[in-house]
Order: sequence, then structure tokens, then C-alpha cells
Amino acid sequence: MYRQRLGDLSIEEGTDAVPADGRYYVLAGGVVKRSFKTLKGANALYTTLRAAAAPASDQQ
Repeated sequence: MYRQRLGDLSIEEGTDAVPADGRYYVLAGGVVKRSFKTLKGANALYTTLRAAAAPASDQQ
């Protein structure tokens, strides 16, 4: 099982929120954005989405 979360953005593998197929899922607001065979691929999308959301969270 793997989970990395920041706010409503997460990477999950083997959790109750995603299929048990060994893939890494990037979720935003509980919605699957994409799945990856490797953690490296999931991290790339996660980092991009996190960076895109940063300016909006800085204004709060």
C-alpha cells in the first residue's frame, strides 16, 4: 500500500480508494486523473498538478 497526499491531491496504490491492480493512481478531489505502472510516472503528474494549484492556495 502506498499513499502520498497534500490537501485533496494524492497518489495511491493498494488503498480502498483505487483498484487493487498494482498501479499508482493520481487523484484530485477523490477523482482519478490517471493511473501509472510506476511511481515515477505518478510523481511527475502529481508534481505538475501540485505546482498548478499552488498559486490559488497562496491567495487564501
